[in-house]
Amino acid sequence: MNAILAPPREHILLPYQARWYALNGDRDTEGGRYRWLEKSRQTGMTWTEALRQVMVASMPASAGGRDCTYVSTSLVLAREFMDIAAMWAGAMNRHAGAYGCTLIRDGKEDILAHRIMFASGFSITGISSNPAALRGRHGDVCIDEAAHHVRLDELVKAAFACTQWGGRITLLSTHNGTRNPFNKLGEAIKSGAERGRTMRLDIYDALRGGLFKRICKLARRPWTEEGEAQFLRDCLASPGAAEEFEVNASEAGSVFYRGPLIEACGQVGDGKERRPAVCLHLQRPVDWTLKAVDARTADTRAWCDQKLRPVLKSLKRGALHYLGQDFARVRHLSAIWCLQKHDDYTLSTPFWIELRNVPDEEQQIIAEYILRGAHKGDGQPEVGVVSAKCGGFAIDTTEGGGRNLAAQLANTWTMRDDNGIGLIVPVTLSAGWYEQQHHRLRKRLEERDLTLPRDDGVTEDLQSWRISEKGGLELGPETKSKRDGLPRHGDTSIALLLAQSLAPEVPQQPKFRELRPVGRRGGRLP
Repeated sequence: MNAILAPPREHILLPYQARWYALNGDRDTEGGRYRWLEKSRQTGMTWTEALRQVMVASMPASAGGRDCTYVSTSLVLAREFMDIAAMWAGAMNRHAGAYGCTLIRDGKEDILAHRIMFASGFSITGISSNPAALRGRHGDVCIDEAAHHVRLDELVKAAFACTQWGGRITLLSTHNGTRNPFNKLGEAIKSGAERGRTMRLDIYDALRGGLFKRICKLARRPWTEEGEAQFLRDCLASPGAAEEFEVNASEAGSVFYRGPLIEACGQVGDGKERRPAVCLHLQRPVDWTLKAVDARTADTRAWCDQKLRPVLKSLKRGALHYLGQDFARVRHLSAIWCLQKHDDYTLSTPFWIELRNVPDEEQQIIAEYILRGAHKGDGQPEVGVVSAKCGGFAIDTTEGGGRNLAAQLANTWTMRDDNGIGLIVPVTLSAGWYEQQHHRLRKRLEERDLTLPRDDGVTEDLQSWRISEKGGLELGPETKSKRDGLPRHGDTSIALLLAQSLAPEVPQQPKFRELRPVGRRGGRLP
């Protein structure tokens, strides 16, 4: 075993963590270029990898020390990893220097990175999922949650160049489908087509290794056999447990929005006007269009007054709101989504609407009511998104029904022009538009800049989006909702994308100071 990876005292790492820590060896003679781990969620393997990087980066070159780079799906997760590494550096007294952020320039964009410098002259750098950030770097590269990086092939290619003069590429992740590049690389290593070392860790192995006992110890509560059994049952009852905990790659295409990501962004009241979102349902019978037009109109206006009006009155006055509608007529939902912008540029969901089998004319009544609301006696709006402040209403105009709706609303609210003037924004959905907006949405979710309602239907719609074999995005087959058994086809997710497309990006943080390595005497963490 390499000297720099001599394991610490046994009680620090659980047995399976120590096994992964020691899975190194010499790259050129026995271990190969890759370290590959298929794992269960929440087993402390990222924590273990942070310790390993501290040990590697803190040693001089003569002892095998080298730079280490950690790649996560978002900068938030990179920061969390660097916090763990900083803790390890202090605990192991490895002379960590200043710890903060720096900018890596690639000529086109500035890439935020977090870095810890050591007296050895080497560093640990944490970056988000951007292959450009790996240019010009050398040493070890760790790609965490590798199966959930959209451009994993490009990341591995960039990491390969980083390790040409020594170093290893570490990939650790829960599974995300058999067609995912992470799973394909693991199969190649196991078959001998690629040189590397692999390890498998499911929830059963982790529990046998003392995971729940460690959880109880940290929580300062007694361990019981019954408590551990309940913990396992809870894990296996969660969505996607076969992949997330039992480490069995699904045959289906890779899910773009993971269940844990959606759960982590669940919207609850927090004192910042992020109240639990309200969902309004309206479903008409199949023979609804046989009724007289006046009767249908009166019924729709009554529904707006009874159901929609209280929701609109609760909107925060003066706050910007963005609307999106995925238009449908018969089989699928016609969904309307509202997003509220907060002072810190984060977004929350005050309400969304699901319409099933609602005629075009009635959808127009509902849309106008959302914008205008009920009127006082003087003709001024009493409620409505416009009175609360509206940043735009994006409508799917790919098909004729959406185009007609946008045209009708534009008679009152004006179609948006190239200068950004006008409230109604027609959107023709395309593969390129989906690609751009999905990446924007996932980034917002990963950075916790957008909250979602805790709703089975919304989760089902988001998880309908898959990563195709070519690396793009595709909408999976129609599903039957767990909520009511009726068909869904990503409808609310498209309305959410439309609303989000109007919202501004979260501003970049102020420029961070450049970091300098500490001297040979070392130093303490700030």
